[in-house]
Amino acid sequence: MNKWIMTFLVFLLGFHFSAFAGSVIQSKNGKVILDITGEDISVGDQLYLLNESDKRVAIIEVTQVKNDKGLAVVKKGKAAVGYSIQKSGSKSSGSTSSSSSKESSIIRFDQFRVAVQLKALMNKISAKQQDNTSPFPNQETVDMAGTNFGISVTGDYAVNSFLVARASIGLETLDIAGTAQYNSCASKTSKDCNVQVNYLTGGAYARYDIIKSKFNPWVAAGGTLKFPITKKSTALDEGGLQMANTMAVLVGVDYHLNNKTFLPFSFEYHISTNKSDTVPTIDQMAFTFGYGMKF
Repeated sequence: MNKWIMTFLVFLLGFHFSAFAGSVIQSKNGKVILDITGEDISVGDQLYLLNESDKRVAIIEVTQVKNDKGLAVVKKGKAAVGYSIQKSGSKSSGSTSSSSSKESSIIRFDQFRVAVQLKALMNKISAKQQDNTSPFPNQETVDMAGTNFGISVTGDYAVNSFLVARASIGLETLDIAGTAQYNSCASKTSKDCNVQVNYLTGGAYARYDIIKSKFNPWVAAGGTLKFPITKKSTALDEGGLQMANTMAVLVGVDYHLNNKTFLPFSFEYHISTNKSDTVPTIDQMAFTFGYGMKF
């Protein structure tokens, strides 16, 4: 499991050196401080500032450049934190080459983001069972597994320049099965062991953006509550299938198409807090992908 996570993290971090950023991080008294990481900006350059609609709203002139930061004065228009920069040689979105402008402008990250995501879930549960052999019942641990699916809606709110608060709500299916060695399932009458639960889920996470660029890798950690809507099992006591809790680690990438839409992808590993002596293993991994909008 750790190998999967470490491989994905290394994959994401590998893009660090080719990433770029360019936006206003401070504005006061007709002067702005710019994040120009990865941008070819020099003293004397005149740049456009673009608002959330990719419209040119100001012209600035760079007066100082140091350590991936730039100081500029506003020559015309109005500046605000979060506005992206565009070199004066590029076409604006108001011209006939609007698609060229969107490609050259810098992606904003201060917007509220909502995404609908599909989930491919890999679930595994191990449960200790025993048959009704008298006077010494046969004991065993039955492994049950299955690949399931779900859907969720996520909302991301930028707390500051890198920290993002995430909330989610969704539906998940847990449908797993395994075969026992003895007749220890279904009230000790069958070797067929299974668990079938449909959950309503709600989660809260803290997310950290590794790189702010069109290709935006991130990591997150948090927790999820799962409320059973329907439940059925031959391996577990159905009365004991109540609210489930997990701690989760997520790694992912948002691919920003523009300042209005993006494509999210992620890998999730959930650690259950509902394990017990009779249910020693509860594991879940998930791959997600979807479509998001920014406001």
